[in-house]
Amino acid sequence: MEVRGLGIRRCNFVGEAVVGLVVDLAASDAERLPPPESLSTVLNGVKLPRIPVGIGYAPLPLIAAALTTTSGSDSTQPLDDCRKGIGNHISPNIATE
Repeated sequence: MEVRGLGIRRCNFVGEAVVGLVVDLAASDAERLPPPESLSTVLNGVKLPRIPVGIGYAPLPLIAAALTTTSGSDSTQPLDDCRKGIGNHISPNIATE
């Protein structure tokens, strides 16, 4: 795999894996507070959680936040001033199923 700034790196891999999250890089519908319908996608008939990432934005902080603010983490409580009343706009099953 190529790591920006480090070059080509060898790493172990598996022949198949279960997909549990779609990170849509350069998504044209990426927004600061995306509507719920843009936070999932269907691949081969399976509905999956989706993170739309806009051009120029780093995906890693969004992925880390999604994976650590699910029902399986300790930080799922919304802030008192959260307009939507929920602390995580991504499906709570990302890291738990």
